[in-house]
Amino acid sequence: MERGAARACVRLALTMRAIWVQWLKATRGWNANVLSLLGWAVLAALAQAWGEEAPTDWADVGPLLVFGLGALGTWWWHREVGLGWVHEGGVWLRRWYRRALRLRPRLGIDFRRTPPVPSGIPPGYWMGPLLALGLGLAAWAATAWAPQGLRSALVPEGYLAYLAVIALLWGFALWLTAFAVIFVFAQLHAWFELRRRLSDGARGHYEAHLHLFLALDLVLCWAFAPTAWAMGFLCAASLVCGLLWSAPQPEREAQLWRNARGELRSLSVRRRNLLVGAWPLASCAAVVWLLRGNWFGTATALSSMPVSAVLAKICAWSCAAGAGLLAVRQVVRFVRDFLTHPARRHPPVVHVSGFLSEGEQRETKRALRRQGLSARFGGEAQAHHVAVRIATDDPSAQREPAGQTSEPRWPLTIELADLHSGARRVLLFRRWQTQCRRVLLRRFQALYKGATSQAYVYGEGFWVGMQHTSFPWLMRDQWEDDETTRGQVLDGGMIGRPYRDVFPATVRQYYHQVTRDVQVDLIFVGDGVRFSGLRLVFQTLFELHDVYAGEVRAEEHHFAGIHNVRVLIQDVEAEAAPPRSLREPDYTEIGRARILLVLPNRGKDRERRTVPATGDHAPVLV
Repeated sequence: MERGAARACVRLALTMRAIWVQWLKATRGWNANVLSLLGWAVLAALAQAWGEEAPTDWADVGPLLVFGLGALGTWWWHREVGLGWVHEGGVWLRRWYRRALRLRPRLGIDFRRTPPVPSGIPPGYWMGPLLALGLGLAAWAATAWAPQGLRSALVPEGYLAYLAVIALLWGFALWLTAFAVIFVFAQLHAWFELRRRLSDGARGHYEAHLHLFLALDLVLCWAFAPTAWAMGFLCAASLVCGLLWSAPQPEREAQLWRNARGELRSLSVRRRNLLVGAWPLASCAAVVWLLRGNWFGTATALSSMPVSAVLAKICAWSCAAGAGLLAVRQVVRFVRDFLTHPARRHPPVVHVSGFLSEGEQRETKRALRRQGLSARFGGEAQAHHVAVRIATDDPSAQREPAGQTSEPRWPLTIELADLHSGARRVLLFRRWQTQCRRVLLRRFQALYKGATSQAYVYGEGFWVGMQHTSFPWLMRDQWEDDETTRGQVLDGGMIGRPYRDVFPATVRQYYHQVTRDVQVDLIFVGDGVRFSGLRLVFQTLFELHDVYAGEVRAEEHHFAGIHNVRVLIQDVEAEAAPPRSLREPDYTEIGRARILLVLPNRGKDRERRTVPATGDHAPVLV
């Protein structure tokens, strides 16, 4: 059966090719431009005569297919003999395409945030909202002007005009449907791929089952579920996305771009999300209204436009599925940022051991909360907790006097009254800082050594931005192929596990405070830097924060003397040009930042040399 169908398709293609060759031979020497335009005029006249007598839009499918085949044949004809009007039309389209590409700005993340940059929206970002606004106004006008559907109102005025409008609406609806379906399945595949790489386990059968279930569910909704349910779900998901996109952020995130005059402008991430994410949802709602006449009732043009009503239902349910998944993503991100955002305040945790009654525990929680701390009771103290032990009435128990100057022993034995009064508050905060540094260095060492154990083909080093949500992983400055890194580097150059899974939220908050006070936005670690040198760089940053408390920013001379490491500081978007002798990282996604470059110190006159390798990256003898 399948072989017979394949042979029939091959015979049909060969027959069409033979007819096309005979047509070219027969028309050789004729004026191809006049002949092609005459053919299009005949097709238009036949379509006009056909469409005026057709009762429903089922008859519109035939003319659209014929026009599509005619466009394909014209293109083939143009490739053989060269049609002047097709060439001019192609030149005009390419010219407008290049103009549209120039409207797309180059965006870079603003890590500095000071001094403030005037806000502005790139002109290209207005195209989507203007399209959605135009479709919305057309749907509102069609409600009063064509209450029985577009066909009943436009066909008497001219069938070709109606056919052009319905072709645009059908094409846009199909594009929205394809975009929404691909978005849903691509996001699920990316999530399964991430889980598979993080857990080192195969989840292919779960992914296949989920994809099959969603595909069947979507087909059932297309076939049986009413369009009103889809529009209700779409409106609810759009409302959730809009509220979360416009919600205040713990730290303002913005991107920089330059206008046609070269002036620097700032675009907030919240405004960008609203402009980019809202217009497809609004456009879907407007297209559904235009094709079926309403959202929640029976289609007003169902008798004359059944194809449009079916296509509107398919588009509505597809966009509803995409909007639902987008809303779930935004809710998960909002909750995750609330719990783990580095810029959000996470009080240091004091783990209190010893016997305390319920009343004493409640009083201890209130007292520590007034001091900017939080209390935990029972269980084992975690690495970033400040462990204290309540002194008992046993005279043999060792107590730490409140006025001692020697280094205390931890867990700290303390009187309950001193803990409530805040007499040891400074000591507890200092211990918390020490614990945060130890956790950060210990866990980042494991993350960094796992990253440097891989072989890389592209890029010059790693980006370290634990205090930013835009750099949620340890990242390469350029993407790597899966074949070269054995699947250990995700898309975007992400390596290892995300920072939120490696470091507690309070540790990242402390690191955010340190880097903000010393004015270091990002750290770039070049290939070849050992962690022993990188540890000294981090310790220098911590000492600067302790000594100057944000009054002095980090400079290059503060890192002088670190063995086998060369530290430079570079201001992106500064007037001074960076030194050309360095193998610089890729700054494509950075708009403005103060970057700490940690590079291997190979000597003043030594250059980086590469070893010749074969195709499988194995060194060869020279």
